[in-house]
Amino acid sequence: MENTFRYLVVEDDELDRISLDAEAGKFPFLKQIGACDHPLHAMELISRHQPDLLFVDIEMPGMSGIDLLRLLKGQSFLTVF
Repeated sequence: MENTFRYLVVEDDELDRISLDAEAGKFPFLKQIGACDHPLHAMELISRHQPDLLFVDIEMPGMSGIDLLRLLKGQSFLTVF
């Protein structure tokens, strides 16, 4: 599908990950490429799949969503907190 945005969910709470995916599923131009519960796992998925959009939780154990974005500085994607 043309004009599709591939997204990744980075959220430590399983119910929030499920809810976000359910809401995003209402928009046919959004396609989930993955979901993870830890920022370090997200870095691997981002490197492998090059998403267009990240849905990122700010407060997570071990590393915040803001810390994750600092490590990914210079990469091209949109971020929603």
